[in-house]
Amino acid sequence: MASDSYLTISEVVAQLGTEYPDLSVSKLRYLEDEGLVSPARTPGGYRKYSDENIARIQTILQWQSEHFLPLSVIKERLEQIEEGEGSDVDKIAENPHEEFRASLQNRILLKQIHTELGVTDSFIQDLAKTGLITIRTGKSGEYIDGVDAEIAVDAWELKSFGVDPRHLKMYAYLSQKEADFFEQILSPAYRIRTDVSAKRLDEALREIGKVTTSLKSRLAQKALYGRLKGLL
Repeated sequence: MASDSYLTISEVVAQLGTEYPDLSVSKLRYLEDEGLVSPARTPGGYRKYSDENIARIQTILQWQSEHFLPLSVIKERLEQIEEGEGSDVDKIAENPHEEFRASLQNRILLKQIHTELGVTDSFIQDLAKTGLITIRTGKSGEYIDGVDAEIAVDAWELKSFGVDPRHLKMYAYLSQKEADFFEQILSPAYRIRTDVSAKRLDEALREIGKVTTSLKSRLAQKALYGRLKGLL
């Protein structure tokens, strides 16, 4: 592969950011720290991403956004692919929210949070106070589930912009209001549960999740640009 086919970390964010607006430089660094992607380095130490690296990142982001897979599961499945064992992605596509529900059963003990996620215990405690995540107690001690772990990582990335957990309390409130709203819309249509209705509901939830994520991102960008365009 020619050297000019490599992209810098900021170029990767620019290229994939349209499809995945939550992608950031810090998230790419985190994926590298977790062993999910391994870009080459220039003699000066700068990251350079190959086409193979970018395709791998796209797979990770797709599995996160469409199948709600936690990073630990994604890493395991990528390793299975590399070893020629397959990934069971077709099974996920049949019922994408099964993986989301399964991730609720994953547990990360608070005493392992920093090692597993790179997030401090005090930060986790602050997130719990805002209502964004829930700290539970099991036989081995206090823990959070896999979904809350992903939320914690996202919140930690925002910390680099000066955003503290207390600033995120509005998201916990708004997510509950949004859930209430869509529950009122969807419940009447899917009140009688059959295999067909369950599949259609999963498809509806998946599509709603993608569209509302895109809508909220675009509205936020529009509002921020309007307020800060004088500084650009």
